[in-house]
Parts: sequence; structure tokens; C-alpha cells
Amino acid sequence: MILSAFGIIDSSPIQVSEILRGLNMSHSFVGGFGRTMRLTVDGLCVEQPVWPVVVDKVKAVPKVHTEYNRLVYFVCDARAPLAVCNLSQALWPEHRNDMDLEVAIRNALERSNELTHDWQLRVSEPSMSEYVNIASKPSLMNHIQGTIYKITPYTLRKEVQKLCIAYLAGAVTVTALRRKLKSSYKLADLLALMDSDKARNLKDAVAATRSKTVEVVAKEYGVETFEVLYCLRSYEQNKA
Repeated sequence: MILSAFGIIDSSPIQVSEILRGLNMSHSFVGGFGRTMRLTVDGLCVEQPVWPVVVDKVKAVPKVHTEYNRLVYFVCDARAPLAVCNLSQALWPEHRNDMDLEVAIRNALERSNELTHDWQLRVSEPSMSEYVNIASKPSLMNHIQGTIYKITPYTLRKEVQKLCIAYLAGAVTVTALRRKLKSSYKLADLLALMDSDKARNLKDAVAATRSKTVEVVAKEYGVETFEVLYCLRSYEQNKA
């Protein structure tokens, strides 16, 4: 019986598995590296009321086979495929009420233990326009670019655009960024965006690509892959 199933957009299956280990929960893993792979991590406790299953994609959910009962699925995938199925969004960053993922997963397991129904995956087929709206959810980078394009004159626009990209790429300090963006009232809106927690998070995500793939970084930091790639590529172009 599948008690419940949760989508996760900001962590990899390995990270979720490590969280479950930290909670002393035996669990199974399904998927990975382009093929179906089943790995059961057992022996961490003698008995437990629910059995977590970590799945690496929505498409892999029907491939789950386990001898355990009272299952709770944690499916790691991008926002778009998770948004068009009936996996719970309670563990998405914007729905966790400032809880870190470990606390949210522990709460999810505790709540699932009280359930008695059998969950079944349902996937809706969105129209092309609906899918585009989901996949292209408004992002920080879109807001930054939209604000920059309103700046005049053109020379100032190009100057601050390069400065913002360099900051997100880790090549300019926040002090230098603030000094420039505080120099004109025309840059007040841009300053508010670039001095936000979201901008700092994107900057940290870009920095993390030095040791991890863009796809992994995007899930970890809850950003879109195109945002990270745009910062990296634009900075390289600006240097040339």
C-alpha cells in the first residue's frame, strides 16, 4: 500500500537518501543514471511504521517494485513534470514554511503513518500553453533582465547589466555592486532585486557549479537551470 507521495524539486535523490539515513529510516532507491536501479538500504532500524522510497523521476514511479508495505514516495524531479501529476507539493521550498527539508520530510513521514488509503499516480496532459507556463515559471533572472531593459541611457544599461552578471558569477563583490546601484535613483529597483536573498541564492548556485552539474545545482538551490547557465555564459561573453 502506498500511503502518500511527495515531489521534491530542490534536492537530489542522494541527498534525500542521506536525510533518511540521518532520521534512522531504512528505505529504497529507484532510478538513476538513465536506467532503473533498485537499492535497498536496510538494517538501520529493527522495525518502522512506514517504508520510504526515493525515486529519481516521475516517469520511474510505475517501475517501483518492493516487498515492503505502507510506502511513502519521495520523487525528485523538475518543477514541470511534478506540477502536472498528483504528487504532493508540500515539500516544495515555497510550501515548507521556512522549514529545512529534513524537518519537512520527518513531518511528512509522521503524517503519512496516520493514513490508510492507497495512493495511485495520476498524470494530467497539459496543453502546450499550460506546459510552457509551468516550465517557464517567472524567475529572478527574468525580473532582473526586465528591470535592466527599462534603464536609460543605453550606456548605463549595458554597464549595470555586465556588473550584475559579474556579481552573480562571483567576479564582483557585493560592496562594489551596491556602490554602483546606489549611485542613481534609476537603479533603485535593480538594487532591490540584486540585494535580495534570491539573488544571493542564485549567486551561490552559480558558484556551486565548480564542483557539481548544473542539473544537480538547480535542484539543490531551487533555481532554474537556464538561470545558472545564462549567468555563466553571459559572464564568459562579457569577458571576451
